[in-house]
Amino acid sequence: MATVLPLTGGPTLADAATVFLNRRDLDADTLRSYRQTLTRLRAELSDGALLTDLTAEQTAAVFAVAWGNAAARTWNRHRSAVRSFTTWAATRWSMTDLAALIERRRENVDATKAIDRHLIEALWQRRDLPLRDKTLFRLLYESAARSVEVLGLDVSDLVLEAKRGRIRRKGGDTDWILWQSGTARLLPACSPAVPAARPSSPTGGPARPVRLPRLTCARSPAGHGCPTNGRSTCSSRPPRASIPLVTASPSTSCATPG
Repeated sequence: MATVLPLTGGPTLADAATVFLNRRDLDADTLRSYRQTLTRLRAELSDGALLTDLTAEQTAAVFAVAWGNAAARTWNRHRSAVRSFTTWAATRWSMTDLAALIERRRENVDATKAIDRHLIEALWQRRDLPLRDKTLFRLLYESAARSVEVLGLDVSDLVLEAKRGRIRRKGGDTDWILWQSGTARLLPACSPAVPAARPSSPTGGPARPVRLPRLTCARSPAGHGCPTNGRSTCSSRPPRASIPLVTASPSTSCATPG
């Protein structure tokens, strides 16, 4: 049972911290983090110190000694704990903002850090996701391309034997993205318009791009000829369209990651 403290007067740091940590709205991870911070404050500032007598300078001095050489993420985590404790206590007693002199540190972003492979594989193996979504997630993961670039792929942009596709980068530049065997197995299953990759050349030479059937002219019905040259097919291709992926039933399983 938590100790009920009066709304007036000055509780000790130990008493206030105990009541704060006994709140039922804190999850286990948050509670563990807050307890680490407040335990260090109590050790440095004394359990018997009156909460209303503590100053921002004292807290800043504790931070400099305890976490001055810590990583920015660790520093900011302890800072957040003190801010939360101070905000809670200020609604009960008249006190100083103990985190007022503790500046937040900039956390460096590691853009090269990939999502854990095991988490991705668990996502690919889920049976409740459509095959379309699994293919998109896998292609994004293996190619490291932007979602808008992948969603803009057309069937004619795919070179399945080479496991690559032609995309338009931000700013209009044209470039290639590459994928691995997992995506290569899923792409043909997502749409009847995507032909399966053919075996490589028997001579060991480089694989040739997939030769797609010529498109009928978008300006005339099929079989009536192009109004420009009168032929049944022409080079006047319709506007780029996204790959018509077919949504699979929930029972469709994802291919085993390659």
